[in-house]
This record gives sequence, C-alpha cells and structure tokens, in this order.
Amino acid sequence: MHGRIPGFLADRRYWLLPLLPWTTAIVWSAQKNPAQAVVHLLTLVVCGGLLEQLRRCWLELDARKDEVDTLGRQLLQSERMVSLGCQVAGFAHEINTPIGIAVGAITNCEETLDGIERMLDGDEVSEQELRAALSIVR
Repeated sequence: MHGRIPGFLADRRYWLLPLLPWTTAIVWSAQKNPAQAVVHLLTLVVCGGLLEQLRRCWLELDARKDEVDTLGRQLLQSERMVSLGCQVAGFAHEINTPIGIAVGAITNCEETLDGIERMLDGDEVSEQELRAALSIVR
C-alpha cells in the first residue's frame, strides 16, 4: 500500500528535509527576536501537522482506490456470469425446442397407432375410419 505513496509522505523521517530551512531560521531568530522564533516554531508545527494530514488523506485515498478496484473486478465477474447464464439459457432453449416438438409428434403418433390397433382388434373396420386415422399420422 505504501508503494504508491510518495516517499516524503510514507516515511516521516523525510518530513524534516523540507523543514530544515525553518529549523535554521528558528535557531537564528531565537537569538535575535524570541517572538519571531515562536512564529517560526508555530509555522514548523503547522507544516508538520499539514504533512500528517496529507499523509492520512493519501492513505485513505489509496485504501478507497483499492476498494474501487476490488468492486470493479467483482462487477466484471458478475457481468460475465450474467452473460454466461444468458448464453446457457439460449443454448438450452435451442436444444429443448426441437426435442419437445419431436416428443410431441412421437406421442401423437403412438396415440394414433394405438387407436388404429384398437380399430383392427374390433370385428369390423371401415376403410374410411382407417384412412382418417392414418392421415393423422402423416
């Protein structure tokens, strides 16, 4: 996580580098004008506080970026699963439709042939009844 934070914010030891001129000014002004030394010291404290606040904001931003990246990957995975589900449903439909038609046709033929068989088992069958039953099968 700290790899993406600039070095001067990740390591507090680097905070002193930009503040070194202020420390020299504080030492120099303390000898001449103690009030000015206090102003320089307060400025140094404020700068340190601002750097700490900047570091915290940067860490929070980095954490949020990681969170957004994770959510983006999860969203992409969810979209892929939805797409795959749609493809599987379409594939199943394309397979089931012809199979359903074939099963329906076979069932109808079986019922018609059972009816013809019952007619033939009877004593008399008219040619017209037999042809009507056979026309259903065709």
